[in-house]
Amino acid sequence: MPDPYLFAYGFLMSVFHGNEQTQTPPLDARLLGLGTYDGLLYRVASYPGVIYRPEGDKQVYGEVFWLNHPNRTLPILDEYEHASPLITNAPEYARRLRPIRLEGKTIQCWVYEYLGTVQPDSEIKSGKFDIEQTKQS
Repeated sequence: MPDPYLFAYGFLMSVFHGNEQTQTPPLDARLLGLGTYDGLLYRVASYPGVIYRPEGDKQVYGEVFWLNHPNRTLPILDEYEHASPLITNAPEYARRLRPIRLEGKTIQCWVYEYLGTVQPDSEIKSGKFDIEQTKQS
């Protein structure tokens, strides 16, 4: 069985579950709390993406979920995120296990990491996703 934890930093966060505008699927999961990921958060078109940087000092803030049925839920999320391993032809994201800090502990969580090229000026320096930050100026 796949690891049951998910780190959500963008449209997979709880506020968007079942949202018609973002078309985020409802999650069969339990929110455990807020977590942090070592990396950079970027605005990619109208949505966010993260890039893992364990050697840096920047963090991305998000929510950690316990997936009740990871074997069923992860393929649904892979399709939504257009991510490998489900998507094999030009995936936009890759689902990877990464260390996430949650309430003083470190756990391995699934994270959707962006595979494309990012522009330095599209970094969301706060590390916190806000839907307003994804709007192009």
